[in-house]
Amino acid sequence: MWQKLWQQFRLQRQRKQFSGIGANQLLFVGVMGIGMSTAPFAIDLPTFFVAQNQLQTTMDAAALAGASQLPFGQAAAESMARQYVAANPVMGQTIDPTTLRFREINNQFSVSNSLRVQTVTSQFLCQFQRGFKIPDPNNPPPQQVGDDCSYMQVAATSTAVPAARDTMIVMDISTSMTDLGNGRPLRDVKQAAVHYINNIRDYNSESVDRIGFVTFGADASLASPLKSMHDDPGFAQLISRVNSTGIYNAQGWNTNYQDALVKANNELEAHARPNAEKIILFMTDGLPNLPAPPSYYLVSRYQPYVKCFNIVNQNPALNQLCYTSAGKRVCPKFTDARVTAPYISAAGQQCGLDYTNYLTSSTQAQVTRAESKGVTIHTISIADPNEAYSDNAWSILKRLRKEPNWNPDLLNYMATNTGGEQYWSANYNAQGIQDIYDTISKEVRMRLAERPAQ
Repeated sequence: MWQKLWQQFRLQRQRKQFSGIGANQLLFVGVMGIGMSTAPFAIDLPTFFVAQNQLQTTMDAAALAGASQLPFGQAAAESMARQYVAANPVMGQTIDPTTLRFREINNQFSVSNSLRVQTVTSQFLCQFQRGFKIPDPNNPPPQQVGDDCSYMQVAATSTAVPAARDTMIVMDISTSMTDLGNGRPLRDVKQAAVHYINNIRDYNSESVDRIGFVTFGADASLASPLKSMHDDPGFAQLISRVNSTGIYNAQGWNTNYQDALVKANNELEAHARPNAEKIILFMTDGLPNLPAPPSYYLVSRYQPYVKCFNIVNQNPALNQLCYTSAGKRVCPKFTDARVTAPYISAAGQQCGLDYTNYLTSSTQAQVTRAESKGVTIHTISIADPNEAYSDNAWSILKRLRKEPNWNPDLLNYMATNTGGEQYWSANYNAQGIQDIYDTISKEVRMRLAERPAQ
């Protein structure tokens, strides 16, 4: 009996051991199964997101590049976008530019594309979808269109829109602006400015552009504050103000860069939008001769340089060149070739240096002011090449300084220090001026549209 009991005890013990071993094995198999099922995701999720991010970056670059060409037409925009896509592979794959999808609405440019990325996870998901059925090589399931378990698809869309622009057109209306006769070049400049405004309106940029207008001679005036095409009366009134602009009709010197920048900067600082590109289009046909130091105006309101001229006239050697005619004392004009450096005293030279240094530094201060506020200044020079900057006022200033080649090149200073461009109408003509405005109007910096949260 004891032997039977011992055998039963051993049998029950073996059964318990077998039961415990089976549970551990089942747990091990389960853990391994979960690990094997999640491993592909752990391996391929980074790959998937890298591919998604690379594709999105490429679409962003293509949208921005294409949108910058929208002013030249839809075909130009698509062509530029394709170039950027071809130059930016995704996961080592060069995207076929012909697979891109484009859309343009209200001057917004969209680019879309999708890409298949080879992964382990995609094969796992296909098997999961099929219920982990082991395929029968003698009876394979029917192949479905796109039923490829070697790839996972990523897609991206990007839309670029014009950046908001607040632009001040600054126009020289000094007396020399009618030197070509028949109201030219002022007439041509006004037509080009109106052409620029119409270009902005025709782009139909949903009021992202606003334009203001400043004129300047001896001083400057805000002829029109910033307006958009949808303001009332908006661009219509702005165009009317440009067309009705006349020449500066006061006597004396009348080319004051500094005050023109003051008026443009004032309007931008007071009314420009925080998110807008701020631009000044500065057009002139000559070099500045104002402002003068305040005390110089006490001697002559319209020709402040006379203060220096009076000092020079005290030179005995220069007085010897004077003569009497019809009972009147006649002395050489300051621009006379005889009034050269030997006749200008140290006091006269210092007077000229103080004048021109004030003119230069006060103008540069307004450029610095613009730069500090993120304003870009594009300069447009339409100087008549026949004059070649040898106008009366500039000759006097150079003679006073005793520097025949002196030129602070303030137009270049404006553009260079604010990230703008310096333009020249070298072969002075109306079309040349209009072409410059065309170029500027099409240089629209683009930004990406905000994508909705996923």
